[in-house]
Formats: sequence, C-alpha cells, structure tokens
Amino acid sequence: MELAGGRNSSDFYGLRLKPELFTILRHAGLDLLAYDGALCPEVALPLAEAALRIEADPALRSLFCLVVGCEDGTASEVTENLRQVAQKCAQRPAVTLRVRPLDDLPLSS
Repeated sequence: MELAGGRNSSDFYGLRLKPELFTILRHAGLDLLAYDGALCPEVALPLAEAALRIEADPALRSLFCLVVGCEDGTASEVTENLRQVAQKCAQRPAVTLRVRPLDDLPLSS
C-alpha cells in the first residue's frame, strides 16, 4: 500500500493498494474501488470499520494472511495503515480520493 500524489496536491488524495488487499477489503465489507472519485470523508468511516473488522475477525485475519502471505504482525501493520488513511481522509473534506491497484500505471495529477 502506498500513497500516490495527493501529498502536495490539494485536489486529490491518491491511494494505491496491492490487488490482494482489495479482495480482503471486499470480504471485510468494503469495495474500495467503488469510492474512487468520491470525496475523502465519504470513505473515512467505511475504511476504518473495514480495518477494525480485519483485526477483530480471526477468519478475516487468516484469509488476509493466506491471500497476502504475511505474518500476523504484518496484518496489524497494514490495518493500522488503513486506519491512518481513514483518519487523513476524514480531515480532507474537499479532496477527491483516487484508488488504484499498485501494479496499475502511476497516478497523474
């Protein structure tokens, strides 16, 4: 997962995720690609809730580690990063979210 653009841009906040993470988020009840182009605050709560579900649900954590191929500590690090992204999104009321797979072409402003 990485932030793309958006750090110095005031019009969008870019988020690039491994395709496998999109799958995990869907299992946690969030189709993050559906929020591509939405205002950041619209995704803040659903993203934070999905991160909490991944951490709290042993089945989701197991699936996460199976699909992404990680240790339990990595799952916690990724969910913490998702919560931080949610918090940053909540603080950007007039900024658009751009979501792309990590292997996709770089985001342009």
